[in-house]
Amino acid sequence: MLRRNMLKMDQAGGGDGSGGAGGAAGGAGAAGNGAAGSGGNGGGGLLTGQGAGAAATGAAPSGTPTGDGNNSGKPTGAGTSDWKSSLPKELQEDPSLSVISDVAGLAKSYISAQKLIGANKIAIPGKHATPEDWREVYHKLGLPTKQEDYKVDVPKETSVGAEFLKSFTEEAFKLGIMPNQAEALVQFFETQNKSALEAMQGTQSNAIREEVRKLREEWGAAFDEKLSLAQEAVSHLADKETIDYLNKSGLTNDTKLVKLFSKVADLLKEDGLIGKAGAGTGVLTPAAAQKEIDAIMADLKHPYYNSDHPNHKAAVEDVTRLFNLANGRK
Repeated sequence: MLRRNMLKMDQAGGGDGSGGAGGAAGGAGAAGNGAAGSGGNGGGGLLTGQGAGAAATGAAPSGTPTGDGNNSGKPTGAGTSDWKSSLPKELQEDPSLSVISDVAGLAKSYISAQKLIGANKIAIPGKHATPEDWREVYHKLGLPTKQEDYKVDVPKETSVGAEFLKSFTEEAFKLGIMPNQAEALVQFFETQNKSALEAMQGTQSNAIREEVRKLREEWGAAFDEKLSLAQEAVSHLADKETIDYLNKSGLTNDTKLVKLFSKVADLLKEDGLIGKAGAGTGVLTPAAAQKEIDAIMADLKHPYYNSDHPNHKAAVEDVTRLFNLANGRK
């Protein structure tokens, strides 16, 4: 028994590159450049299983398995808690590593980064990017590379003009607007145009109604007759093409033009070119009726003032009719 122990001590005592004697019972010592010490020092390690043979140059470096019989050479101490200590200083201080607590976390981060590198992604150009840089991004997002491939669908019946649509699509392509976005903008223009057109038509209708109301007030009971004669004058003087133009342009609703043709109608009627020969209702405009009333009232010899005159009754009836016409009543 004693002989066998002495042999073990001799074997553990020296060697050109061996570690301390403690490696036989509790884990291999750090490799050294020379002998690990005397047999007596090594013997303690054999008996207790705790004697770590020191390397010729000093203690084992951080993270190197030590001769601890309890952990059988597993890393301890700084090897797990301070994993960045072996990195260059600039890497140790990099903020991106501050959230990684151990080597396992670093490995997970690296694997995730490798997966992202292979993913289908688009890099966002920086603040100094050129229009060409952004153009590449637009193409990756779906912008066609050629103008002729840039198609924008619009409703079949649209208020957006063809020339406007052509100019718009050309500009939209230059700006990198996606086709579906351009279509949405065209739909927006369409909605806005319809709203504006309806508003304009409503305004025009209100304006026309107001102008007609004023003309009715001006012509009073003679409105229908004078309007009819004005229409007859237009038919007499204008050909079908001109009449169609007046109707489509809305000029037939222009009260100024209506009044002009009314005056023309009076001249044509005097010449017997329009209206039935010798026909006439005697309906006057309020202004014309008031003019006749003023003439009668200024003539004190008028039968209206002489109750004994044989035409007095007819004169009174005539003045009454004129007053009705002057007030817009037949």
